[in-house]
Amino acid sequence: MSTDDRACRLSVRNKGKNYCLNILDDYLEFQTGKFPWGTDVTRIRYQDIREIVAHKGLNPLSSGTLTVLGGGGATIHVTSVRPSHLDMAVELIEELRSKHRNVPTDAGASIPQQIKQLADLKDAGLLSEVEFQSKKTELLGRM
Repeated sequence: MSTDDRACRLSVRNKGKNYCLNILDDYLEFQTGKFPWGTDVTRIRYQDIREIVAHKGLNPLSSGTLTVLGGGGATIHVTSVRPSHLDMAVELIEELRSKHRNVPTDAGASIPQQIKQLADLKDAGLLSEVEFQSKKTELLGRM
């Protein structure tokens, strides 16, 4: 599924640095490399965000950096962000993070159903193979 198929709340692009940060409804997506081919993509779901670090430049017109640390060692590091974009991005990420933190989980789902849901997330590109296997092992250990 391409980024265009999902609701994109904010896109921070820097063609000179060859990156694009897409703030989507369900997760952050960071693309680096030559667009649209040869890109590396990192995705972090909002409920997996451990820390958000924003550094503004020395003066109000200086660009800043945004670092988002996710579970499983996933990291998004965005450089040369305009101050207005930095403030807007942090505010929106925090809002979506809070929204996803308060979503009730399906506690009534059986372990096989939860594994199926995880497989669906992996197939959609929201979980890596390592994250999927880790959570699957954890769930199977509860049986």
